[in-house]
Amino acid sequence: MAARFTSGISPSSLAGAYSDWTFHLATAPGKQIQLIEKATKKALRIAKYISHCMFDNGGDSPCIEPLG
Repeated sequence: MAARFTSGISPSSLAGAYSDWTFHLATAPGKQIQLIEKATKKALRIAKYISHCMFDNGGDSPCIEPLG
């Protein structure tokens, strides 16, 4: 059952990778700032889209244009 949940990856390996990632993020203030800026830009983008939809009766344009 655990193998199905973790796609065959060892749960202890997943836990180790996650804790390693969180440790590196916690000690990298530059990356934290970069992620905060990215999240802020995306939050503003979705807020602008929502307000556009509210006043334009839904509109036809998607919030994010597909890449392909």
